[in-house]
Amino acid sequence: MRRHRYVRSGYRAGTVKKSRKKLLVRIAFVLGCALALTLFSVLLGSYLNKKAEESLALSSNTSITEETSENIDELFPEGVPVKDPDEAKRELCGADIDISSGDADHLRELIDGLSDKYNAVSIRITSAEGKLAYISPALMEYVGMDSSLADTKVTLAGSNTSEDGDEEPAEAFDTFENLCAVIEAAKERGLRTVALFSTDSSSLELSATALSKCEIDSVIAGELFSLGCDEILIDGLFEAEGQIPHETLKAMIRYLAVLRSRSSDMLIGINFPDNVYLIPQNASVIKTLSQYADFLAISIGTSVTDPSEAYSAVYDNCYSLKGNFSMYNLRGIIQAEDTQLSSAIFASLKELSAKSFQFTVYVADPVFTISGDTPSTDGATETGVSNDNANRKEDYENTETSAEDPQ
Repeated sequence: MRRHRYVRSGYRAGTVKKSRKKLLVRIAFVLGCALALTLFSVLLGSYLNKKAEESLALSSNTSITEETSENIDELFPEGVPVKDPDEAKRELCGADIDISSGDADHLRELIDGLSDKYNAVSIRITSAEGKLAYISPALMEYVGMDSSLADTKVTLAGSNTSEDGDEEPAEAFDTFENLCAVIEAAKERGLRTVALFSTDSSSLELSATALSKCEIDSVIAGELFSLGCDEILIDGLFEAEGQIPHETLKAMIRYLAVLRSRSSDMLIGINFPDNVYLIPQNASVIKTLSQYADFLAISIGTSVTDPSEAYSAVYDNCYSLKGNFSMYNLRGIIQAEDTQLSSAIFASLKELSAKSFQFTVYVADPVFTISGDTPSTDGATETGVSNDNANRKEDYENTETSAEDPQ
């Protein structure tokens, strides 16, 4: 057998393997470091870019806010912005008190009989005809009359019929004394006082007569503040259907400024019909007004006479306003002369997430039981405006309420 001879060389095979292994480890280490550095650079760049965008956005928002504020000041130089915007978030439930419905003792009994659901009383300062419900000492002084010489008693319209069938003169009450008594009784119970004051759009004109009327309204507002009223709600400034013109908006802001000149820190709100809030073009107007009025309100009523139908009608008509109730804490002014209808509207508005209410009829305890067969009204609305884009109650299955119809 032939033997093979191996010739020794200057190196060994094992040494070659070890050198290659070290080389591969070094290459892998370098690649790993490069990959780690690349990943770190990408993450750092992304983080810095995000911070830069946030800083730019913040700077832009600040500029927009400042620019908007400056533009508003330029557009409405006579306006007085609200001092505390958070006041608009205050939740309020005001019971109606008619200062011409009886003497002071009777009105105190009405306040004592109110449910704990209320945290305020709503005092109607004007009659249904828009006339002041009491003889104003401040107004008499404003026109140069001696208020001490005036008879402040107001006689109710109509007459009383005795048991014998004979007509007797209608009873007369000192409504100014009643007003003071209601405010005092409300304060004793820890209730806020809200004066519901009706005027008309003529107060927004630039004529001498309109400016005088505006001044008179401010005198009344100042008197209410001096008597202890916490808030005044102005109704009737805009009753037309359609978009609020810019000039009307400007006049409203000027009107609010005149009222504030005498009413100091008393909160001032504006009430509008529901059609004002249902018009999309009025959204910017409402937004602007919210910066000058301490709170906004909406008139809610219905022409139906059945409480269950009223509940469904209000729910259907006002569903599209649900966002406004939340955004502006719109105060629902429940305009119904019947206690059961008022309670039904109250329950419906609560179902729509409304948090603030004022009644226009005395309801000691607003309770409404929703029956299982409560109907839902489709088609034309009952509050004077039809919103074809509004979704109806049956389109929104809400498991949190027992007010829906069984399917």
